[in-house]
Amino acid sequence: MGTQRTIRPRAEAAAGSHMNQRDTRSVIGVTMAAGSNAAVAALFGIVTARTLGPGGQGALTAVTTAVAIVVVAATLGTGASMRLRSVPEPARADVRAFVGLSLLLAPIGGAVGCLVVAATQPHTASTAMLVATFFLGAASFVARQAAELVQVFSRPGASIVSAAVGILGQLIFFGAIALTGHASLELAVVSGIVGATVQTAFAIATIRSHHPPLQPSMSPALWRELVAHGSPTVGYGLGLITMQRVDRLILVALGGPVAGGLYAVAATMAEVARLSSTAIGQLLFVRTSASGSVGPSTRRIYRVGVAIQAVTLTATGIAAPVLVPAFFGEDYVSAVPLLRGLVVAEFLLGLALMDSRILLGLGRFVEVSVITVTCVVLSLPVYTLLVEASGARGAVIGSISIYALYSGTLTLRRRTHGVGTGPASRPQ
Repeated sequence: MGTQRTIRPRAEAAAGSHMNQRDTRSVIGVTMAAGSNAAVAALFGIVTARTLGPGGQGALTAVTTAVAIVVVAATLGTGASMRLRSVPEPARADVRAFVGLSLLLAPIGGAVGCLVVAATQPHTASTAMLVATFFLGAASFVARQAAELVQVFSRPGASIVSAAVGILGQLIFFGAIALTGHASLELAVVSGIVGATVQTAFAIATIRSHHPPLQPSMSPALWRELVAHGSPTVGYGLGLITMQRVDRLILVALGGPVAGGLYAVAATMAEVARLSSTAIGQLLFVRTSASGSVGPSTRRIYRVGVAIQAVTLTATGIAAPVLVPAFFGEDYVSAVPLLRGLVVAEFLLGLALMDSRILLGLGRFVEVSVITVTCVVLSLPVYTLLVEASGARGAVIGSISIYALYSGTLTLRRRTHGVGTGPASRPQ
């Protein structure tokens, strides 16, 4: 085992043009997958924005944001645990235990999501909405865990595509309803349930060739191991999604759903680039966790990721005055200056996403979690004060400030820990 840890980084450094070709194929694969995801997600955002209006879009954003945060917390880090325990391949007992625990936690996630929406969004918490929220939480939880299984079986590109397929199912369902003239906020949430179900089915079909043992097992001992191994990553996963979404929750609460809807449209446009940084981040995690170091291959992929981010976001900012009214309608023209500010924030976050995945691949789970949670704690008063003072513009300023701090800290830590001693095996 010690010999392998010494040889892997050297092999990567000596791979030459062959490694370049592999890097190119990997980056193209995950970037194309992320591009398909971004396109479908943007199209769904356009349909809901035009159909529900700024107020409805803001309310929908608040509900889906609350559910998304709860779902990440409910996983207890078991997805990351499975990825770490599955090098070079997953154990059948682990897979069955993971499936069993996921089915147990799914309704719990749905129930908690329902309670959070009832407490934070009382103006939209009708009986129909709460029922739909429960099933959205449960279905989204299962879809997330299914996507984790796809990554476990070494299919990061397919994992991203599964999300795109799910959003496409969501789009088709809600689009058909919109054409009948019966679209509503509740049915938009129901479309999320449909999309999550489609994503789960696609993810399972994707890994069928690996003959995964999907029969759930009720194994408390393995459940404890999965949670114990993944728990150091919970702070990172929960903190990250909270950092990415809390601005919207605070803006809707303090500024109202209309302000939240305008901000959500701007964020939807800016976040198109996030899908590429997330996809490339997954690739960086795989490379660093396998080699235990930041080698030439990892550095090349990182630079390509930065370039993709820069080009995409610069083009989005320049074209914003044309894109926003063309896609979303004249009601959203005031989102243009918000979008131009958010592209700056999104570039900083993209760097942070890639740096954090490198550090996680090197086993620095606790360190990344502490940095992420600290930034989230700081973000709450920052967003609250700035939104109260300047509304949506304050939320943009807050995003730039928080993401700059987060990105700068992670970059510094990545440079400090850029050379590991071997494949990551346990949290540090």
